[in-house]
Amino acid sequence: MKIDGRTPAPGLSSRDAWKATDAPCQNREGDRSPDAYQLVIDQFAVGHNERYVEDGPGKPRAHIFVWDVTRAMNAEVPHFAGPKELSLGQTCDWVRHEGPMRGWLRTEAAAALEAANAGYPVLALPKDSRVKLVAVVRPGRPGTDGKPRLAAAAVARGTDLGTFEALGVFAVEYYAHP
Repeated sequence: MKIDGRTPAPGLSSRDAWKATDAPCQNREGDRSPDAYQLVIDQFAVGHNERYVEDGPGKPRAHIFVWDVTRAMNAEVPHFAGPKELSLGQTCDWVRHEGPMRGWLRTEAAAALEAANAGYPVLALPKDSRVKLVAVVRPGRPGTDGKPRLAAAAVARGTDLGTFEALGVFAVEYYAHP
């Protein structure tokens, strides 16, 4: 199986948001590396995968992508709370309020990139909590703006996006799961 970030790995393109994916590439605590983290992100081919196409105008599936990636990293941001399916807005609220009790620690941009480059899952959310979007920080070099590059299914879909391109804002906050 060749993972190139353009073709979803087998079994990862179902539009059924209520079905968890069974990703072939997974990673766990104690075995983190930037290469493994990038492989986990790339297997979902977010920019080319039907699973992450908007449900309608202004209805991105950012939370589905984040659920898939974090589940494959064994640091799950859930898509369900008990029997209730979480919306994108509820997922963002979960990261901010429930996430810190589940190992998701708020951090600054430099530390977020450092964590991603150590292979730890990291998320980016707009600082304005009224903007309900979320993206995955990818390992690698920062963008020309000095901020981490993102993989997202938000304002735009892709595996190498700038903050504004992915989230439509410049001010973001980061959550890492060390």
